[in-house]
Amino acid sequence: MKENGIMTRKILVTVVAGSVGSHLVDALLERGHAVRVLDNLDPQVHGKSGRPNGNLNLAAEFLRGDMRDLVVVQRALEGMEAVFHLAAAVGVKYVLENPLRSLLTNIRGTEVVLEACAQHRRRVLVFSSSEVYGKGAAVPFAEGDDRVMGPTDKLRWSYACGKAVDECMAQAYWQQQQLG
Repeated sequence: MKENGIMTRKILVTVVAGSVGSHLVDALLERGHAVRVLDNLDPQVHGKSGRPNGNLNLAAEFLRGDMRDLVVVQRALEGMEAVFHLAAAVGVKYVLENPLRSLLTNIRGTEVVLEACAQHRRRVLVFSSSEVYGKGAAVPFAEGDDRVMGPTDKLRWSYACGKAVDECMAQAYWQQQQLG
């Protein structure tokens, strides 16, 4: 769709309440895109109010829901052309206090988003973390560098490993689409 000679898209952004997500939504809206956001407004992430602390741009369509629920994600995808997937359990304190929930949120959430995008043939950009580089010795880090992680009994590494799994799944889904 073109408006004023500029190509506009309908874009879904998973998680808007965080700083990066809210700035991304603002930038997309400023460029004239139609934006829908999906966030569960988890009180453990957003505080007792379960609100995004003023980060929600009211020009975007907002859907409250859990990205681990395929039906919710499929509904959020309706009419959308592309997805920016930022949603994740983050924060050292949260990850250390909720290791299983963090891993399931990050890995299962990304799996559901990728599955829905593949089913509906939507492009998706999965946001990751510099944590995937682990204890990298070379600075600056490079995508092709080998990774060195700490021991699995140190829950600090669960977030890094989960985000690395997210990246591997995104690449595998992309490769499957290229072959299929």
